[in-house]
Amino acid sequence: MKTPLNFDGSFSVSLLGAPILLIFLVFVSPASFAQYESEALRYAMLNHSGSARFLGMGSALGALGSDFSCISHNPAGLGFYRNSQLTVSPSFYLSTSNADYQGQTFADDKFNFNFGSIGLVYSLRTNRSKKTGLQFMNFALGYNRINNFNQIIYFEGTDSQYSLGESLRQNSQGYMPASLNPFESLLAFNTYLIDTSGSASYYISNAPANLDKRMSRLIHTRGSIGEIALGASANFSHKFFVGANLSIATLNFKTTQTYEEIDYQNLDPDFNSLRFTEDLDVSGVGVNLKLGFIYRPLNWFRVGLSIHTPTWYNMSETYVHQLQTDFNFGKYSAQSPAGSFDYDFTSPWRLQASLGFVLRKRIALGVDYELVDYGAISLRPSSSTFLDANAFIDSHYVVTHNIRLGGEFRIDPFRIRAGYRYQMNPLSSALNTDLSAHHISVGGGYRARKWFTFDVAYVLTLTHSSPIMNRYFDLLPPASVSKQYHNVVITVGFHF
Repeated sequence: MKTPLNFDGSFSVSLLGAPILLIFLVFVSPASFAQYESEALRYAMLNHSGSARFLGMGSALGALGSDFSCISHNPAGLGFYRNSQLTVSPSFYLSTSNADYQGQTFADDKFNFNFGSIGLVYSLRTNRSKKTGLQFMNFALGYNRINNFNQIIYFEGTDSQYSLGESLRQNSQGYMPASLNPFESLLAFNTYLIDTSGSASYYISNAPANLDKRMSRLIHTRGSIGEIALGASANFSHKFFVGANLSIATLNFKTTQTYEEIDYQNLDPDFNSLRFTEDLDVSGVGVNLKLGFIYRPLNWFRVGLSIHTPTWYNMSETYVHQLQTDFNFGKYSAQSPAGSFDYDFTSPWRLQASLGFVLRKRIALGVDYELVDYGAISLRPSSSTFLDANAFIDSHYVVTHNIRLGGEFRIDPFRIRAGYRYQMNPLSSALNTDLSAHHISVGGGYRARKWFTFDVAYVLTLTHSSPIMNRYFDLLPPASVSKQYHNVVITVGFHF
């Protein structure tokens, strides 16, 4: 038996120096993606929160306006304000997953409390004597949450063909122990999962591949993307509305992914179990611009258009791996150094077109269309580090056409709302993976005439994913995971 090798915990490694340093894929099939292209798609697909009115109407306010959340969609909608307003929108978020694997279903859920939106709109009347020309200049500052990553997925099954020990043994052959990958093979060497035999560069595994064992995978993700937005909008003759904003996006994503093998029938005389844990912590700061227009040719009809630049992110990540083994001759644990890597990520352009209808001052209807070219996602530096990832994005990410529908019925001082939002699958059909999402919403509100508003909304999101058991076993079929997100948002607004 060997003496485990030690390494400095402050070690940092670039992507070129370690071929496989990241976590398992969370929502794609094993044959489809490598590493960073799937992460980039996760950050580019937005699932907005916001105010209760905005969510209750299916986020279809691109032409209707009069809500702070419009600052992250069509900032021209801020031009409909005629009074200043402060709004706060706490959100209660529950994600549930049902993973089907080998004929069994495994359910998990995770609760998260956050603030979907906090905003201040200051309305300045510029012309009180005429009905034409510049009427209002409105300014807004606040925060909108545009993605939520909180989720838990778990599934397990049995297998007698593959093992992590055998895979790492094969990857280690021909290398001296001091040259083993510190994030994978060296961990196996230091926990006796693999061992030298006959020569210092030939390895055997202490976890037989043909052992009938139980395998399991746990994926625990946390974090969000939020935008701190500064916007302004102008109202011309109550017919033309122009708005713009500058947003600072803050991204935080953490995941802990655990893979286990257990000799649940006590078939092997030495091996009992192993646990391989991978922790990834990603943070990013980005900037984007949004420009919007609304034209109201008739009192009951509005047309909106907005353009969103990409968000240009600077990303930083750290990762640590840990392996624990349990043999009849002892229990062992080893942890990798803390790896780090910095890179740039650019999200896609977005184009939104909207229609709004206000009928008899009682019914408001909104229809929004959004075009997003996910093939425009890019990762930098564009050297060999991201050459394959960017090529994959260019080949397999497509243009999507997303739809938002919403309605509001007014029975003063109350409001009743409903909405629907559809996000098209951003992947080409060749990948045989569907990441489309359906969002169904209902809500209501109360309007005091002068100073106070209270709104509530519930949004149900339905989507799907196909996580794999282990990236080393790409021939094993993935799990089929149906996911539901339940979001309850309350908005309290004060007018002044």
